[in-house]
Amino acid sequence: MAGDTGAEWQQLARLLAERQAPPPLFLEIVERDSPSCGTIRAGPLPAALAIARSLLEDQLDLALDEPAADEPSAIWRAVALRQAGRFPEARRAFRQAGAQPEHPQLFVRALEVLRSGGGGFRWAAESAAHLAIIGRWDSVWFVDACEAARNGLLSRESEALLQEIQRAELQLLLDTRAAG
Repeated sequence: MAGDTGAEWQQLARLLAERQAPPPLFLEIVERDSPSCGTIRAGPLPAALAIARSLLEDQLDLALDEPAADEPSAIWRAVALRQAGRFPEARRAFRQAGAQPEHPQLFVRALEVLRSGGGGFRWAAESAAHLAIIGRWDSVWFVDACEAARNGLLSRESEALLQEIQRAELQLLLDTRAAG
C-alpha cells in the first residue's frame, strides 16, 4: 500500500461505528455525470480503501468501478457485488478469497445476532444451527441469505438481522485493516 493508510481505515471504522442505522443490505447503482462525485479525496487511494469508502458512502457504482488487484480489495469488491445483487459473482469472489482473519469473530457475532431473535424466528434459528454445525463463518451462506432477502423470501425482521450481521462484517473488516 502506498503511504500510511492506517489512519484512513480508522476514520472509516469510526464513521461506521457512529452510524445510527446499519448500512443498507442492498445498494442501487446511481449513474453519475462524472466519477469525481462524492467525497473529495486527497489523492489516489489503495483500491481496498477506495472501495470501502465508496460502500460506506452508499456509492455502489464507484465501488464497482474500482479494480480489485489484491486480496484486501478483492474482499471489499465481493461485498460490493453482494450489495449490488450480483450474487453469482459475489459467491465466486468470496470463494476465491477464502478464510479471512476476521471470520472467527464474525462467526461468533453472527451467531449472537441470529440467536437474539428468540424462538419466533424460525429462519434465524435454522441459520444459527447451520453455522453452528459447520463451526465457522460461511460467506457463501451469507450471500445466499442476502439473495433470499432480496427476492422477498425472508421477513423484514430476518432482513434486519442480516443488516446487523453485515454491519458487524464491515466493522470487523475495517478494524482489521486499521490495525494493519
